[in-house]
Amino acid sequence: MRLGGKTALIAGASRNIGRTIALTFAREGANVVAVARKMNDELDQVARECAGFGVQALPVAADVSDHGQVNRAAQSRMVSGGRRRAARHGQFEIGWHAPGPRRGHAA
Repeated sequence: MRLGGKTALIAGASRNIGRTIALTFAREGANVVAVARKMNDELDQVARECAGFGVQALPVAADVSDHGQVNRAAQSRMVSGGRRRAARHGQFEIGWHAPGPRRGHAA
């Protein structure tokens, strides 16, 4: 548990490398804010799998190309020690962006 007590915001967490990164960070003890463009079953599943490692995991829908949505994702609430706290910019010890294909481009 090399990352115990740290919080990671993973953009692109619903599939592929982003999913793998989220699960790896959770396995290593990091709490995870899993971000994807849309809230869907894949993102919820990733959060559940992360929580299965005994960490806090929060799925959040946000388009990282939109500054306002990124700020809202960074202010998402997680439960810490039985109380809710805001995970504000600067409180994330780890950030990772695993982008999928850009909109309007072939996959």
